[in-house]
Amino acid sequence: MSIEVPEDLEARLRQLAAAQGVTVEELVTRELAKLTAPRPVRTLRGKGVLHAGSNAPHARDLKAFMRGEADDVA
Repeated sequence: MSIEVPEDLEARLRQLAAAQGVTVEELVTRELAKLTAPRPVRTLRGKGVLHAGSNAPHARDLKAFMRGEADDVA
């Protein structure tokens, strides 16, 4: 993808990329990634699978855990 940028910005990006030993595209991609907040990753551990019906109360607990609202996070 290419976009039009002012010449002074293009020159500055080329200087920064050369100083870091990367391409302008890699530099821009990395900097744009910093603008988006990473989403926390939760790992579920333990045995079993959620089954409809029999584990409905546990499913509600799991949903609360995934939202970060669980009281007893192990």
